[in-house]
Amino acid sequence: MEAIDALSALYEAVGHWDSLLYVLDRKLSLTEDEEEEKALCFKRAELLLTQLDRRDEAESTYEHILELDNSNAEALSGLKSIYEVSENWDKMASILHRELDLMPEDALNVKYELAEVERTKLNHFDEAVGLYADILNEDANHVATISTLESLISEGVERHKLAAI
Repeated sequence: MEAIDALSALYEAVGHWDSLLYVLDRKLSLTEDEEEEKALCFKRAELLLTQLDRRDEAESTYEHILELDNSNAEALSGLKSIYEVSENWDKMASILHRELDLMPEDALNVKYELAEVERTKLNHFDEAVGLYADILNEDANHVATISTLESLISEGVERHKLAAI
C-alpha cells in the first residue's frame, strides 16, 4: 500500500490526473475498510469534477458513497452541485426530497430550496405553493418564503392559489 500511496502523491504533485485516478481506483479495489473506501471515493469524485471534468463518473461515485452511507450529507451536497451545474432539476428535486427525510433539523430551508426548484426550474407551481404553505405552517415568520410570496402576489401570479396560504 505504501507504493500506491507514493504513486498517488507523485501523480498528484505533477498533475497526472488520469494516472492518479487509476491509482485511486486500484487502492479502492484493495481496501476493505468502509470509512477508507468513502474517503477514497470523495477524493475520486473531487478529482473527476475538478481536474477531469467527468461529471457522470463523479455522480456515480457519490451514489456509491450513498450506498455505503445513505445519509451522507457531503455526498448529497456533491450530487446537488453536479445537478445544479448540469441543470438536472428533476434529480435535484429528488436529492432535496432525500435531504428532507435525512435532515429534519434543516427541513424548512430544504423545503424552501425544493419549492424554488419546483416553481422556477420545473414549473410545478402547485407543488411549490404546497411547500410554501407547509413552511409557513411550521414557521409563520419564515422570511424567504414570505418574501417570495409577496413578490409573486405583487406580480399578480396566480393570486387565487396564493390567497389560500
